[in-house]
Amino acid sequence: MVLAYGCAQNVAEDTSTQTEDVTVDTNVPMQETNEAVEEDIEQMLNTGDNNAQGTYIINIKGFTFNPETVTVDAGTVVTWINKDDAKHTATSDENMFDSPLLSNGDKFSYTFDNPGTFTYYCKPHPYMVGTIIVE
Repeated sequence: MVLAYGCAQNVAEDTSTQTEDVTVDTNVPMQETNEAVEEDIEQMLNTGDNNAQGTYIINIKGFTFNPETVTVDAGTVVTWINKDDAKHTATSDENMFDSPLLSNGDKFSYTFDNPGTFTYYCKPHPYMVGTIIVE
């Protein structure tokens, strides 16, 4: 079935005479669609072009940092977004950064200016670990 947002369209289910009118009210929030779009945008940011744009997103979901290990160029801003109901932190083992407790939807960013390998963890859940490799 094909839907056209913002207009009415007749959609034939098969070659018989049965049809149904489909109207989508564009004034109604489409939460599921918005979440899918947000995930697509984040996925696009985590492509090879992402480093060229100087930003990288790490999702905190399912009590893991996703991706767990990333390689970025020096000068890249890394942003952690909590997508869990539990509160988490992104805390550097090297004392470079320490986010506040992030609730669901909260974000924390840090700019990695110098090359090196930097490990981090979540204070409330120290088994959650990640690595940032800066080239």
